[in-house]
This record gives sequence, structure tokens and C-alpha cells, in this order.
Amino acid sequence: MAGTDGLALAFEKEDCRCNRPLFDLKYLRCFPHCCPSHSYANFCATSIDLRATHAPPDVENDIAVVRFQTTAEVVYKVGDEIDAQDVLLHLRRYDDNKAEWIPSEYQYYNKATQTMTYRFNHKNNLGWHYGWMGTSTKAHRTCTHQVVGYLLRKKASALVVLAVTTSPPFIVMSYRRACYHCQKHRESDSEAVATPSPGVCECEGEFNVMQGLSIGTSPLAVAARPPPPPIRPLPGLEPAIMERQLAMLFGVLQLLPAHVFAGQVPALETRLATSLIAPLGDRLGYSAAKKRTMALPAIPTRRPAASPVSHELVSLKTCVVDLLLATLGSFDVLVQNARQFAQSTPYLFVRGDLTQAYLAWLGSHFHLLNARLGAVGTHLGHVASHIAHAAATAPEFLATRGYMEALDAPEATNSAGFDYYVAQLREVYMADASLRAQMAAPVQYQARWVLDKVLGHSYGDSSPDLDPSLATLLRCVLMGYCFELRVTETALLVRSELHAFETVWSEFVLDQLPRVFRVFPNGESSMAPLAQLQHGDYMASRLDHDTLSLKLFGWPDPAGHSRVCYAIALRLSLATLAAEVSVLHSFVAGPVDVATMVVEERCRQYLVEHEVEVLHAVVQYKLAVPSSPSISSQVE
Repeated sequence: MAGTDGLALAFEKEDCRCNRPLFDLKYLRCFPHCCPSHSYANFCATSIDLRATHAPPDVENDIAVVRFQTTAEVVYKVGDEIDAQDVLLHLRRYDDNKAEWIPSEYQYYNKATQTMTYRFNHKNNLGWHYGWMGTSTKAHRTCTHQVVGYLLRKKASALVVLAVTTSPPFIVMSYRRACYHCQKHRESDSEAVATPSPGVCECEGEFNVMQGLSIGTSPLAVAARPPPPPIRPLPGLEPAIMERQLAMLFGVLQLLPAHVFAGQVPALETRLATSLIAPLGDRLGYSAAKKRTMALPAIPTRRPAASPVSHELVSLKTCVVDLLLATLGSFDVLVQNARQFAQSTPYLFVRGDLTQAYLAWLGSHFHLLNARLGAVGTHLGHVASHIAHAAATAPEFLATRGYMEALDAPEATNSAGFDYYVAQLREVYMADASLRAQMAAPVQYQARWVLDKVLGHSYGDSSPDLDPSLATLLRCVLMGYCFELRVTETALLVRSELHAFETVWSEFVLDQLPRVFRVFPNGESSMAPLAQLQHGDYMASRLDHDTLSLKLFGWPDPAGHSRVCYAIALRLSLATLAAEVSVLHSFVAGPVDVATMVVEERCRQYLVEHEVEVLHAVVQYKLAVPSSPSISSQVE
């Protein structure tokens, strides 16, 4: 249709910035998701934004509507014509809040970015009534639904569909059939005493709804996705013991500054060339000769102050780094991990199976590390005991002492490992529909970059205790060694070739406004805390035609007492294939709670005047394939 080529719609979460995704998988009375500030006695609701990108100015005369329907019902396609009276006579109004078609309440057009934003149910003015009537039959209880958004243009007596988008599928559940936890979002008094796991859904709800519900039946699922593998039972070791030992290992790797392991870094870089970079060369189709020219991954650390270190502590550090290589530093493990998560998404809907799938994933990593340790006559429990001793006695391990002590505190809810697993599984499940929307946007620049060399790095005058951890720097390698860039008129999309999860691309809107991104370039969810920091907030802009600027924030845990926060400032030059990176340290003015504060409030807490540069690096890239990057419609 003339003037609307490239027009795309997408639902966005704007009014509410809690850490829940825009849409839930199950609904009783709250929509589009249940906020942490949920009203226990009633229900909660927030608005939804529908954003049209690549929208010409005349789109201001068009109509945006949404409606609820089952996934079995027909969704109008672009170009379809709808009888205007069927829509206009059934628009939801204040005096008819159950009408089928829900109109936007206001709209805003950004001429610079050619983006139109429509808001629906602003301040819950019209509500989210859905007139579907179900029964107690299994067919109705397992029926999936969706919200469909349309952009329509008047043409004679018809409305022509200019663009369409759908939400992920969800189920609608009877409030009376739900358990107390799902009704009230808290456990009953009797549950708190009688059950070992209070706060767990015990109805046919989000996780344990009917055994027959399969992601594969959803139109948003990938048809060729293989069935989930059988869940193998774990051996006799208690899951809590495995979680604790793994938490101790990764606590050391995520909390200690990288210079603590400076003596192990040269060997780490050399082994990464074999375990990570050479297999990447195979994926890129490189010849043996070309693989030998691939740059050695750089782990920049500060030179540590000379101090006597016991042989036992050196051995412990070497062992810990070896175990890091066996997980994050192994290409085969990354591939296996991505495959395992892709096959396990159906378990997201069945609480019992979800728990077993998590335990299988936990056990696979636990036994992988124990197999490696068994070759030298030890096991992870033995290593964990040495870590505990070092945390209590070695000055270098002092930063982990509070963390280790906290591991003994009883878990109030799910374990951190379980929350991480579920956050990742949700992102993998939700990727199908979101990927199609991301890939539909026309690109101005597209290329795959691979590391050529690190031109230089330097640490600032900040305390060495503030340096990034070894796990953080290795994650930087996973994200930044080789990645694909897609630049649209309004956003930057990035995906690492060393990703550990099959998720959407990292997407950063280039408007210099505080926003939230879903996943890191390596596929890790921004919803899961990493290195005891809360992530997901960013600001991004396009400085000129060839230069992009990003700033990503890491907030302290609101449950702790720290006011220390971090930011990563990144500047990309599309013309020279160069990146300039700064790790910045600062403080927050007050507590930052990602669950209750909107992103603008969180970013206002960042004290720019106290910002100190911890690490600065300049990196040169080259094209992974020796040809010019794909550039369409060179912007004037």
C-alpha cells in the first residue's frame, strides 16, 4: 500500500515499568500482567501501548484498535477490508465497556523517528473486559487466547488493514477454580504452616494447567521444534546441596575483582582460543588457515599488588578458573545449553515438570563440573569447602564473605538458580513472535563484526576492589567477540554469535530516553540479577549517521545496603568498525527498586556527578565475511 511500506506494529509496556513482562501466560482478573503492587482484594490493570514504526505523517488520520479473541479465530491480514460499521458501531466506550473493539485513547506522532504511539486503557478508563464465556470442559479450559492490534484506514465504507500484531497466547482461568495463591497472590494462613513450599500455585494455572497444553499447539511456536526430551531423574544428592556448591563457585567468579585471578588469565585466554574461538571459526565457515589468524580473546585485568599468596590459594584460583572454562568458556556447552532450553519450553506450563526440568538442568551442570574434577581426584563439594575457608581467612576473598554467609539464610521464595532458569525459559518461549517483528523492520545497516584487535585498555584511579569480575569480563567476550548488527531507523539490534540462549536480539531504541531491554546480546535475560546487580535499564542515541551511543545501568540489590552502581558506556562507529567502551562506577541517590519504580525514576537516581571511570578500552573489529556491510537506503 502506497506510503505504508515497512509499517510495523508492536505492543509495548510503557505505563508500567515493573520487572514483569508485558503479558502473562495466565489471567484470572489482572491484565496485561499482575504487578507487584497488586490489589489483593480486587484486580490490577495497566495501559498498553501500540507502537507503529516507519509510519508516514498521514497515519495520524488512521484508526488503531485492539480486541481479544481465541487463537483459533481468524486474524485479519494486511490489505484485508473490514466493514466499517462492524467496527465503528461496536467500539468500546464509557457507557459500553464490554464492546468488542477497543479504540486508542490518545496518540502521539514523532516526526523525527516516524513513530506513532497509541495508548489503550489509559489509567484504566475503559477496563479490559473480555466477553469470552468458557465452560468446565477440558477444551475450554485449555483454549488459548490473544490480543490483536490493528491499524486501519478508512476507504469508502470499509476499513483497510494497514498493519497487525498479536500478543503471545495466554489462557483465561475461572477465578472460582483458582487456588488461594492465584486468587490473592499470597499463601493462605494454613498454607504457610502446612505446606513446605508456600506461595506455589496449586490450581490448573500458569504452570500446572492441564497436561495437554502444549506450546507446539500455539500458532506462535516454531512448527519444526522437536518434542521436549524426557526429564531424567537426579541421583540421590539433594538439589539444595548442588545449588549451594554451584552458588559458592559462581559467587567467587562474579564478586571478586578480576585482578585476583591475574595469574590465571594468560592461560585462560590461550584456552579460550581452543575451546571457544576455534569452534566459532568453524561456525563462520573459516578455513584452518583463517582460523589461525583469529584474534586471541582479551581479558583486561589490572596488575595486582605484589603480596605473598599461599600455594593452596593459587591452586584454588586455578581450579575455579578451570571450572569457569568448562561452562561459560566452552562452545559445546553453549550450544548444548541453547538446545536444552529450546526443547524445554513446554515445561513452563506444568509446575511439576518445570521444577524437574530445572533440576535436570542444574544436575547437568553439576555433574559436568564434577566429571572434570573427578579426573584429578576431587569433587565440587571439596572445592566448595576450600572456597568457604578462603572467604573466611584470605584477604583477597574478603568481598565474598557476606555473600557466603547469606547462603545459609533460609530461602523465602524460590532459589536464585530457579528464578534465573525460569527467566531464561520465558525469554526462549517468547522469542518466536518477537523475532518475527524484529526481523520485519527495514534495516539501514547490517553486518557481522569479529574482533580484530584490542587497540588498548587502561584502568582508572578507582579502587581495585571496584574492578569488573572475571565472569563479567568473560561475558563481555561472549557478547563482544563476534556479533551481528542491525540498525533500523529507530533502533540498534545486536546478537552475539556466541549466544547461550535462542532468544530475541538485544534491541536498543535510539531516542536517548530511559528504556528497558529484554536480553543481553548473548541471550541472557535482563530480568535475572547478575553479579548481585539488577540490569535492563539503558539509554541509547544516534550521535550522527555512523556513530551510536549506549549507556547500560546496573543497580544494587534493593534488599541490600549498598548504594554502589555501575554503568557501561559504549560508542560504536559503523564507518570504522570500532568500539569504545567504558565501565563507570557511581552511586545511587536512594534505593532503586526495579519492581516498583519506573525506569525514568531509576535513572534519575544515578549520580552522574560521582561517576568514576574504572576501565576504558578501545577495540577494532573487522567484517566476519570480507565484504562490505549491507547498507540500504543510505540516510542523508
